[in-house]
Amino acid sequence: MAYFGSSREWNLNAVGAPEAWAAGYTGKGVTVAVIDTGVDLDHPDLVQNLYVNPGEIAGNGIDDDQNGFVDDVHGYDFVDRDATPDDLNGHGTHVAGTIAAARNNIGSTGVAPDAKIIPVRVLDRNGSGSDASVAAGIRYAAKLGADIINLSLGGVYSRAIDTAISYARSLGSIIIAAAGNESAAVPGYPARFSATDDNVISVGAYRSSGRIASFSNRVGNSGSVQIDAPGVGIYSTYMGGGYATLSGTSMASPQIAGLAALTLSANPNLTSRELRDLLATGTSGRAAGSDSLGKANASITVAYAAAGLKTVSTAPAGQRAAATTATQRSVTARTTAADDSLFVASESIAKIDFKKADVTIRSSDPITPISQPTSPNSKPLFLDAVGVTQTKAFDVFFASYNADEREAEAANELRSLV
Repeated sequence: MAYFGSSREWNLNAVGAPEAWAAGYTGKGVTVAVIDTGVDLDHPDLVQNLYVNPGEIAGNGIDDDQNGFVDDVHGYDFVDRDATPDDLNGHGTHVAGTIAAARNNIGSTGVAPDAKIIPVRVLDRNGSGSDASVAAGIRYAAKLGADIINLSLGGVYSRAIDTAISYARSLGSIIIAAAGNESAAVPGYPARFSATDDNVISVGAYRSSGRIASFSNRVGNSGSVQIDAPGVGIYSTYMGGGYATLSGTSMASPQIAGLAALTLSANPNLTSRELRDLLATGTSGRAAGSDSLGKANASITVAYAAAGLKTVSTAPAGQRAAATTATQRSVTARTTAADDSLFVASESIAKIDFKKADVTIRSSDPITPISQPTSPNSKPLFLDAVGVTQTKAFDVFFASYNADEREAEAANELRSLV
């Protein structure tokens, strides 16, 4: 696949977005809520991809769809309590563009250029807000039907946000959350909820060199389900119809939100848990210095989704895999058998090759050997039998961009949510 764009589009190439587009998966039909500082509602690279509430009539002063919010045609502003979630900071617009800026040969391009963005403003012009506003924004987006909810924000534990995430899970929404920028040994909140909620995934940031960013929070002993994405020197849309280059796990999280949209466009029937598992297992190697599950890769994740595959975290690793060969740290398996077959060995990290489509899985427990027949002429149809099994709860959290790493000098630094 030819390299897309220039060096400032390094992130798109790193996550394999152009490969997914070439296969016809662009995020069409998928809605992504950006819970943030708002979105520039007039930005030329975003306006065509703003969600339109079909149940609301603009400007009539009536709550037509009776969801409790008057005239919320393009989302809602929980800071000023109105239906104009415009961005007065720039952060939310940058996040939105990373997810779904139009592929129109001008400005920037989003990972999922045909996805729809639901702007939900919960942070003010200084990047600050309350946990009550964030929780309300999550509930609002989930009730409106958001498939994916991006949280490029963070702070301390909040019961209100915890229960809002559970509510979102009940309605089928996946939460993509930035791990945080404190160089901490564990993710911040709300990303760390990935340890207990199977619809949450934490996202760390890595550089174009392939090394984890110095500011990116690690997994540590948190039990978080965390993957890494490009988060340093990310070029995207900015308020006022402009563009900016920013850095932080806030910039990495929307890469995964976009990847999740590509994955859902390939298989709209995935549940939030299946989508989270597919994102977690469809990685390609680790960023240097990272302790996450690996670097996100659309070439793997979207390909498996398009083939009808899914992962289940409780499934035994290696089930239905044939022709195995073990090394000290890995097991390579290939589904070439037409009848009975075997499976793996007891290793904490296994790399499984299904018809040359790699998926890395990690387990904190030894992998239990299994023997089960495979189907004749087997194809990569059994990713549902390969899983990330962990005894510890998943963990994830937080993030505004890192001031020391940013390249847009005019941008105001966000403060983390408290």
